[in-house]
Amino acid sequence: KYIDDLHADDWVRSSIESEVQNLLQTTAKLTYGPEGIAQLEAVVTTVLRQATDNGIILTDAETGAGKFTVSAGAREDQAASDVASRKYNGLSFEYTRAGAIHDVTVHGIIQNV
Repeated sequence: KYIDDLHADDWVRSSIESEVQNLLQTTAKLTYGPEGIAQLEAVVTTVLRQATDNGIILTDAETGAGKFTVSAGAREDQAASDVASRKYNGLSFEYTRAGAIHDVTVHGIIQNV
């Protein structure tokens, strides 16, 4: 793997961790329902949009949007033991790295007049 990919993935991971922790600390009560789950989903989406703006995530040529998805399962989809222990396991994301160009070959033609 290339170091820029590793740094980018680490940035995404640490930014999501930091922003989720910030949400947990600054919200009086993050409900275990649609509103709280939507807040978690929004935090991850915001970080992935920033990653797109920073050139980490590939953009779709037609829409200009980042090529990523965020999925958040409903409370009803979570294990009863997780709900009882206040643990949410339903949030996930996926993205396509933008990558980088490391080598270029240029071809040209010079005409005589």
